[in-house]
Amino acid sequence: MHMLREVCQEHQAEIEELDVCLNRSISQVSVDSQCGIHRLMKLVKSRSSRLLRQGFPVLTRTLPTL
Repeated sequence: MHMLREVCQEHQAEIEELDVCLNRSISQVSVDSQCGIHRLMKLVKSRSSRLLRQGFPVLTRTLPTL
């Protein structure tokens, strides 16, 4: 969850509570109304997606369509 902390610090958001489980994480974040929670979550999702694709190149391949 180091990545989540980095994104929050970059956008002046504060993590109030963080619970990390095996297959999910639950977080309570205070964010400035100028940024908005939807924008912060979009930034977190894009950063995590990029890190996963860098770590696992097989994820960048497209799936065959039916």
